[in-house]
Amino acid sequence: MAVRIRAKTKVIVCAAMSQAQPQDVYLDDNIHYELSVELGVLSCTGQNSDGADLWNFCAPTPAQPIPSMPSAPPTSPVGTSYPEKGTSPDAKT
Repeated sequence: MAVRIRAKTKVIVCAAMSQAQPQDVYLDDNIHYELSVELGVLSCTGQNSDGADLWNFCAPTPAQPIPSMPSAPPTSPVGTSYPEKGTSPDAKT
């Protein structure tokens, strides 16, 4: 389910059950899933008077720690080559 962050009030509301307002920030289903399920930093806190779910940011739960960012693969400077994976850099060819 997608959500909208209201620019003026910073309220996070279900996009399907609310009308778009100027300057809303729209978070699609994938982003909402990542924040609420995968990272556990967005949780439902109830409903507004129109029946739209309301959401708030929260601390991640211990069962869902924030994963570390993957490190970038090493790059070789121009004109330098690295040995094939699984071989020794000192191996004679």
